[in-house]
Amino acid sequence: MAQARLWCTPTRVSAVLARPPTAFPRRPASARFDPSYLFRNRIVCNKLGDRIYVVEIKGDEELAEPSEENIKKNEYALAHFARLNEHLAAEGSPVRYQFNFLSPKNFNAFFQAPRDGKLAWFRSELDVRLGEVG
Repeated sequence: MAQARLWCTPTRVSAVLARPPTAFPRRPASARFDPSYLFRNRIVCNKLGDRIYVVEIKGDEELAEPSEENIKKNEYALAHFARLNEHLAAEGSPVRYQFNFLSPKNFNAFFQAPRDGKLAWFRSELDVRLGEVG
């Protein structure tokens, strides 16, 4: 059974999000990204792996009418973590990052997914909605 471990110390959050590898283009200084939660799951899909989940919590109202800010935040976060994962793969690291938007409507499904070994493929209704409009 997959076990998730909370991983959210401020120092690690700052190191991961504020200082991407130097090969990555940096965001403008005014941009800010503060995810709601970070956690690490060392067992991914019933295999030994190392995945860090970056989760942004928003209200259910975003499902009906996503804000422009969250549409862009989703677009930039997905691109950032895709570049970060490419860099980690090139370095031979087993660590991979996954970004998800989550609303209360999908809390139960999200927290059931690690128990079922399916969190690596999880997409909330808000993830899908933001992808459609973005």
